[in-house]
Amino acid sequence: FAGFYNQSEGTVVYAINTDHNTNSYAVAAFSDGTSNNTWYSVAGQNEGTVIAAGVISCEFTVALPAAGSLKIAMSIEANDFSISSNGGAVLTDSSGAVPVVSQLDIGSYINGVIPINGCISRLTYWPTRLSNDEIQSLTA
Repeated sequence: FAGFYNQSEGTVVYAINTDHNTNSYAVAAFSDGTSNNTWYSVAGQNEGTVIAAGVISCEFTVALPAAGSLKIAMSIEANDFSISSNGGAVLTDSSGAVPVVSQLDIGSYINGVIPINGCISRLTYWPTRLSNDEIQSLTA
């Protein structure tokens, strides 16, 4: 994990196909194995959240289609967070810390909680904070 992950900034993009409005599930969660230091998005709850040292740095609510294909991109850097879904408007937050994390859970929230019931067709991580235009384009 330490060989590819950047503790100060990053971007994750994923695409899934599932009935995401009837169930809540996480596609990917970066964490230290606890909910005190994590960043993730939960489909069904329409959210993207960053928590550092037990304090919510940012929490987004994004629009989701009724069912089918969903693409979400989320970027983090201290005092510079953003998220976009399916090419929609980029939501931003300019205040908050970045958590120190040591693991990536794919297909669930931390340690297998809230598992996905569907197919992940794409999951990409960049060790840099991509621009708002780039994350919007990647979800279109």
